[in-house]
This record gives sequence, structure tokens and C-alpha cells, in this order.
Amino acid sequence: MLELNPPRAIPDRPHYFTIDLENRPAHHFRVPSLSKSARLIRFVQASGVVDNATNPDFLAANLPEILAVQGAVIGQCWYNAAASFEAKPADFPSLGDYGEQIQEELHEAGYKLAELNTMWAALVDRLVSSFVDSQEIETQENFTEAPTDSTT
Repeated sequence: MLELNPPRAIPDRPHYFTIDLENRPAHHFRVPSLSKSARLIRFVQASGVVDNATNPDFLAANLPEILAVQGAVIGQCWYNAAASFEAKPADFPSLGDYGEQIQEELHEAGYKLAELNTMWAALVDRLVSSFVDSQEIETQENFTEAPTDSTT
């Protein structure tokens, strides 16, 4: 993990937000563009973790893949003021490989599983909510457009 000195400024926009972790300074994140968010949501769904979150056999059998998915989501949304990841998605052949490296960096920085789970849960919720909100806005905009009469 790279220390940012000076710290980067966090924009005051709705898609930037904070997740509070116990005994740590505020952690800032950013909901990515709709294209990246859709890719992340598809990646999470394909992992099966959402459908099997309460199945201990699934979780035990797929833990490395689940942690890679978790790392990819955290890495893609990370926008911390004081630190950045060394790993960049473009440097890896897949989101899973990228996620594994993010997990390594978080491990080296001393993050605990409970902290990762707190970030993960909040991020997945934000990703899904922002994607749904964007679709609702688009639907409302299309709904309010004046109908065109092709017969006149």
C-alpha cells in the first residue's frame, strides 16, 4: 500500500462516501462508473457468494475465490485520502487476480477479516443501490418524455 503525501482531496459528490472502521481513521470510497459497477456486480454474482452467504460448506470450499472477489470490490472502490494500492487492475489478467493482490496489500497493512467484511458489505450494498438508482432515474426520465404521435 502506498502512503499518499500529501493526502488526496475527497470530492464532495454523492458517489464518494465514508465507511467507518473501529480504531482506524475514516476510509473513503468511490462508487465507480456504471460500466465498472455492472462488471463488479456481475463478478460478485458469478462467484456465488451472494446466493450462498449462509452456506458454510460453500464458503469453506470457495474461500480463496470469495476473498479475491472481496479484494477486487474493495480495490475498485477504494479512494482513501491517505493511502492507495500499488496494484492496478490493468496489471492483472482478471479481476480475481487483482483482488488477490489487493487482499495481500490489505494483509500487509494489518487489516483484520472483520474490517474487510465491514467494507465488503457496505460496498456491495452501495454498488447495487447506485446501479438500481441510476436505472430508476433513467426510467423516470424516459417516462416524463413527451410522447410523439406518428400519425400527425
